[in-house]
Amino acid sequence: MDPDHGMIGGLYPDADRVRSILSEEYSHYQTSDLTDRFFRWEDFHTTNLTIPVTEEGKPPQVVLKYYSAAERDSLIRGKCQELYDATASPVGHVERLDQHLSSYIQCAWRPQFCLDDFASRVVAVLQRLPSETTTLPDNLDNVPRPYFSDENKLSQSLHVNRCIPRNVIRFAAYQVMVQAQEGFTDRELQDALNGTGELIHTCVTLEGDGVGDPVIWIVVRAYLWSFWQRARLLYLSCFLLQSMNRGFDHDSESAYWSRNFQVSPGLSLRAFTEETATLKKRPNMCGWMFELLRGDPKCTGLDFDLLHHRFSEAFRDKTPRCRADREAACSGNTWRDCLRFDRTESANQTAHDQTTQHTPDNEEGLVWNETSYLSVDGARAVSIELTDQELKYCEASNRTMAISHVWSHGQGGRPDVGIHRCLHDRYVRLAKSLGCDSYWIDSACIPSDDELRREAIRYINDVFYKSKCVLVCDKDVMDLDASDLTTARQESLVAAVLFCDWNIRAWTMLEALKGRGHISILCKDNRIIEFGDVLRHVCDYGRIDLAVFSLLLPHTIPWRKEGMQKLKSDVFANDIHLEIVGSWLSHRPASRKYDDVVIWSLCLGQQSQRARHPDQLWEKQSQVRTGFLMSSAPRLSTPGRSWAPSTTFAFSDDVNENIKGVHRPFDSSFTAIATVEPEGIWARWWVHEIEQGRLSKLLGYYKDSVATERERRTRRELGHVRKVLNLHGSYLALLRPMYLSVGTRFDGVQQTQSYAKSGVLLAVCESEKKEEKAEPGNYRLRNTPSWKWIWRGVYEWPSDVDLPEFTLHHGLWIA
Repeated sequence: MDPDHGMIGGLYPDADRVRSILSEEYSHYQTSDLTDRFFRWEDFHTTNLTIPVTEEGKPPQVVLKYYSAAERDSLIRGKCQELYDATASPVGHVERLDQHLSSYIQCAWRPQFCLDDFASRVVAVLQRLPSETTTLPDNLDNVPRPYFSDENKLSQSLHVNRCIPRNVIRFAAYQVMVQAQEGFTDRELQDALNGTGELIHTCVTLEGDGVGDPVIWIVVRAYLWSFWQRARLLYLSCFLLQSMNRGFDHDSESAYWSRNFQVSPGLSLRAFTEETATLKKRPNMCGWMFELLRGDPKCTGLDFDLLHHRFSEAFRDKTPRCRADREAACSGNTWRDCLRFDRTESANQTAHDQTTQHTPDNEEGLVWNETSYLSVDGARAVSIELTDQELKYCEASNRTMAISHVWSHGQGGRPDVGIHRCLHDRYVRLAKSLGCDSYWIDSACIPSDDELRREAIRYINDVFYKSKCVLVCDKDVMDLDASDLTTARQESLVAAVLFCDWNIRAWTMLEALKGRGHISILCKDNRIIEFGDVLRHVCDYGRIDLAVFSLLLPHTIPWRKEGMQKLKSDVFANDIHLEIVGSWLSHRPASRKYDDVVIWSLCLGQQSQRARHPDQLWEKQSQVRTGFLMSSAPRLSTPGRSWAPSTTFAFSDDVNENIKGVHRPFDSSFTAIATVEPEGIWARWWVHEIEQGRLSKLLGYYKDSVATERERRTRRELGHVRKVLNLHGSYLALLRPMYLSVGTRFDGVQQTQSYAKSGVLLAVCESEKKEEKAEPGNYRLRNTPSWKWIWRGVYEWPSDVDLPEFTLHHGLWIA
């Protein structure tokens, strides 16, 4: 580790204790028939779990018994009571808590190395964790002195916060196994995380119900939280390791999410994360970009302190660019206050290379030789050898350096306008240093003529995929000193790329996605740094609480390694689903109208017949995940397409401002699939339907003696839905996506809450019930006819208001 790595406080585990714990579980392995590694959380959905000895080479048999909801709730409450009893006496309470919590996990190890080596690797992983977890907002004044290690009644002085739970060591051991074997099954660890979150939630519930002494519950929750947050970091770190080893797996994005549970009375995990993430935010950090980051489900439960510190090291003296006066960063209240998102463009060719001699005021530009451009078939690039006083061209190839930049930083333009000589000279030098014979930049290779522009864009996937290097040129990143790449400085580079302008534009996202096997960033003094090497180093040696934020840069993580060089770009074109790309583009604007649709289709590999209008995009689709539709994105007015987003950008000017909040689409791989037909979509949804006349009558009986106050609040909320969405149809329907995986990993309510900051996000439809139809060509037993419904928007139902009753509809038609 770097000497400066301890500045923000790394963890210092007891190496002998780690070795002793691992030694016990080595011994346990010797008496079992388990292979490689075994890690099972007692998830409280099953009991009578038996693992009988079997013949060699055969898997163990597991006998499962499922509990009813009431039985399961009683069991969890019993587990919490056990933890409470273990904490009631301060003498030895840490050891008793650790014994109870560790008994909920069965594990054994079969590493490919000796015990001492295994233990040293686990210790190295633990040292990369923060020394303290985020402090829960509990009043510790009434907690007796014996529960603290010193006179100061501070959270970090609690004995439970100064220990490293046995289960944290197990999670670290699991990560070591992932590093050694490049294999990872997320269910094993996610069950433990969700189970612990449920224990914390139940502790809060019992405390609120007046069960036991609140002081004891505070200590129990502090212990469980000290495990949960560190385990969450290690869980995400396993995903990052696997992504770096095998290539980013977009199918697993939903698995990064966490259940939203109560961490203390009146405070959810999501709300707690958003509060604590702000504590050390730097004044020059873009407020809106920060809002997008802390609101992303992947960031739930993370510690932001080191990220803020590394950002400060990178941009300490930088003035923010997101407001015209540049005195302070934007507030983050709305994207319209941020110039970085407001499509503000700089004049063409205002940038210069600061390392060469030039006269900025009258520097001549190199313009294109149109004849040379038109003489080349396919994708064009600027030829280093042929260019003299005009830009001349050759076919882009695997010896082309493709430049990805932000237009508003001053390198924008068109070939007939030209680019500055100093910029051309810079890219010639850099291309030669990389062994390239040409370079591609949009200002020199995408003409103004509409037909030529369309042709150039058609080849953009090939240019970036086949290029030898994708060079990222961001004005702020180019000021960073990369001459001495310590681990801390590489962490700062990751933080810088995460927040830089280049990372928030739609075109640059496409360029990175197609060239993510060979991305480099240009730093101070024209120093080229391979970004994949930076990610790899931070992933392997950096602080884990910083490294996991790399998962928010999936478009920069390299392709899968297997056979990559043998495949053409169009083979990899559909490597990513429509919903994943849509979620990545949801907060990345493009300057021209419908460019976001063009980019969306290019990301999906639709080069030759890419969509130029959202209707064309949806005509090419046969299905869509219902969860992806749960966003604030405006919809098409085309018949049969009321449900279809007209743009990927969820913060469009067309968003209904009467609706609370703006909701981005997120990955939805575990939600039901909707079949796309010309007449609309058919899918399974959880539905609450109410006739408008009946709702009006219910709203007229607020003081109905039969209805409880909770029932009246639900009715009033239904009336508010009708009002803010201006609904006039005869029937109103609230929809929730149906989730295909339930249990400890997901359930409908918890997963839906992940779409909204505090409540539950619902889709709202209305109908006159005059037209009925079943899904065309589907002859399933449950394919019953459905009335025609029209999509009207999404609505965030408050968390403190009871939801109405929902029933499952197996083939709802939304036109």
